[in-house]
Amino acid sequence: MNYPKAYSYTCNVTNREEVMKTAGKVQNDIGSVTILVNNAGIMPCHPFLEHSAEEIERVMNLNIMAHFWTLQAFLPDMIKHNHGHIVAAQIKILSGIICRRSSRSIKHCTVQRI
Repeated sequence: MNYPKAYSYTCNVTNREEVMKTAGKVQNDIGSVTILVNNAGIMPCHPFLEHSAEEIERVMNLNIMAHFWTLQAFLPDMIKHNHGHIVAAQIKILSGIICRRSSRSIKHCTVQRI
């Protein structure tokens, strides 16, 4: 069978500059992105009042800010071409799943909460 090519890029989505740089490389290498899947997310599994300031900042940077950075990077080209799909599959903070084993939370959030 003849399958389309798959491409892989590594990027720290909590770093806006790195996201923008990687988006430029993706667009340069393969052209317009038509599907953006935002599915990175974390949630420390201990009582909320025991979360350190660093943990809260890390959660917000990955679960919230990363969505803004990837949207800023890819949405303008989608709008320009009047075509594109965005899937936000990992917003655990809003899903009602607070403290389960991480892999189980990801699976349930992605499948059941979207």
